[in-house]
Amino acid sequence: HATSSLSKQGPNLEEPFDKTHGYDYGLRSLAGGTTYTVDLTSNGFAWPAGAAASSAEADTAFLEVILKGSTTSPTTQIDVPAIKTDGIGINKVQYFEQGGKGRRYLDLSPLLTSGRIESGELIQLTSIEADWQIGPASLTTFTNPPANDRRVLILSPHPDDAEIAAYGLYTSSNADVVTITAGDAGKSKFGALWSSNIGEQYRAKGRIRTVDSLAVPLLGGLRPKAIRNLGYYDGTLAQLWMDRPNIVCPKMAVLEEAGDTFDVSTLTMSCATVRSSLAGMHWLPICCWSLKPYVQRLLLHRIPCWIVMTITSSPLL
Repeated sequence: HATSSLSKQGPNLEEPFDKTHGYDYGLRSLAGGTTYTVDLTSNGFAWPAGAAASSAEADTAFLEVILKGSTTSPTTQIDVPAIKTDGIGINKVQYFEQGGKGRRYLDLSPLLTSGRIESGELIQLTSIEADWQIGPASLTTFTNPPANDRRVLILSPHPDDAEIAAYGLYTSSNADVVTITAGDAGKSKFGALWSSNIGEQYRAKGRIRTVDSLAVPLLGGLRPKAIRNLGYYDGTLAQLWMDRPNIVCPKMAVLEEAGDTFDVSTLTMSCATVRSSLAGMHWLPICCWSLKPYVQRLLLHRIPCWIVMTITSSPLL
């Protein structure tokens, strides 16, 4: 599992994930979920009777599998291991990390779209260079309440995380989308334009991804005042906490001008504010060291029914 350190004395700022460890989302303990035990074989499993009765109502289903690794030798070059699912005329392929082992979850929700899975129906699983543990396995189904006009707060660590994890939810609800960082780290994508200037590559990357994080929700029908990017430098949140209240510079981007600091008590980073701050295309804003006051203000203002945090492992709030 990913680990983090928030103590000022703790020097480790990395959040490593060992892909040979299993995920544990605790699906069986979540409210609204119903878990069934199935007999998982090398060919698949039979859909359980109780789940068949509720398949017309359920809209989400996950099968817990234990990956044993790839079926190929370590020297064999493959794209990525995967498991293909076939059932009631619907098929899908789900990919996993190369060398991944341990607990994973197969998303079987597309099978529920037909609403006609019978008890004992064979759900065929085909290995694509993936090996899993046979024996008892857990199938958990959920019936999601309709989003409709519910107030929803989407907290996204990086640009595009909100879309990957919750685009359907935020376009069908009364949502606020808050992206925390500019996404100005990770892999370099602009070497063809600035081959000799790595810092400029990452400044451009952060600028483009920030604008994307504001524009895509607009395409999804959100109001401008419901879209925010806080402009934190990617990969610096733990360092900001550790070095508070000092300014922390971006990891990769080189800025022509130093970013401005601002008082969190007056922070209202609306879509228009971020657009205005990026208009010069020269810098990204340096933010305060804690997200907590801003999120508290947002919660008090919007009072969301649901809060969705996408793809993050650090309790930095």
